[in-house]
Amino acid sequence: MADCLARKKRLTDALIWGDAEEELIQLSTESSEMTLMNKFYNSVAKQCVDYFGDASAQLDNDAKAYSSVIMNIASHKHIMMNYSQKQFH
Repeated sequence: MADCLARKKRLTDALIWGDAEEELIQLSTESSEMTLMNKFYNSVAKQCVDYFGDASAQLDNDAKAYSSVIMNIASHKHIMMNYSQKQFH
C-alpha cells in the first residue's frame, strides 16, 4: 500500500508541478498495459457502464411518465395537509 501511495504522490507531483522524477508514459495499442486495460473494461467495467446507463435511462423515462402525477399531487398538497394536519405537526 505504501508503494501505491508513494507512486500516486510522484505522479501527482509530475502532473501538477512538472516534477521530472516521474516518467509519464503514453499507452500504445500494442502495450501490455493497454491489453490489460481492455480485458478489464470488456470483462468488468463495460457491464457496469451498461447497467448504469440503462438504469439512468429508465429513471429518466419514469420521471417523465410520473411528472404529471407528481405535479398534480403538489398542486393539491394544501388539501392533504389539512386532512393530515396532526401527522405533520
